[in-house]
Order: sequence, then structure tokens, then C-alpha cells
Amino acid sequence: MNVTIITDASFNYQKKVGGYAFHIELGKEVIQIWGAFNEKLSNPLEAEMKCLLNALFYLREKKVKVGMLKIVTD
Repeated sequence: MNVTIITDASFNYQKKVGGYAFHIELGKEVIQIWGAFNEKLSNPLEAEMKCLLNALFYLREKKVKVGMLKIVTD
């Protein structure tokens, strides 16, 4: 199955916290998940990478058989 993941994350420099959102397209099905990170973060890149890892973990937990994977992030 062709899968597209679109991610975005936020990071607050003063508080070292952030949030994430990802959008996954599985054929015609769309999944959107968002939330706050539970742990302190070091920088915006860490937030972006953890967001992507959350999306990949979601696919693994749902046992999605990925053919081609397209990742879009900022």
C-alpha cells in the first residue's frame, strides 16, 4: 500500500516543550493525530524527528503493510 505521512511539530525554547501533529494517507483513508510531547525537548529538530517517529510507530502498531512511503515535513 502506498502511504504518505505529513508531519509538523512545535517547540517552545523557554519551556523546552512542544507538540506534534501528523496526517497519514493510506489509500483513501486519512488518519490525523496530534498532541503534546510528554518529555522535555532539546530543540525544534528533535521535536520534528519525534513527530515522524510517532507516525511510523502508529503504522507499525496498526500493522500497515507499506509499499511506497512518502514523507513530507518542514
